[in-house]
Amino acid sequence: MIRAALIVAIAVLVASPAAAQQTTCLPIDKLTLILRDKYRETPVLTARIDSGNMLVISASHEGSWTAAIVTPSGVGCVVSTGAALKFTPP
Repeated sequence: MIRAALIVAIAVLVASPAAAQQTTCLPIDKLTLILRDKYRETPVLTARIDSGNMLVISASHEGSWTAAIVTPSGVGCVVSTGAALKFTPP
């Protein structure tokens, strides 16, 4: 399960330029509430990346997912979204 989540995390880091042009940034608490209320997504993976930033993947039971980069100051920026997320056993 962790390996699959890490593969998703790596894939997110190579998001398309179109996705980067439409980046939404909010305080992470507010972003988490919006993802929960609007998409029923909750954080399923966090990983430290470059410069102390964190990668947070939120997902729903229906398979939708959102990837956000969170700065040390607590601002989360959506970098990619998708559907049909499935965790596969190692």
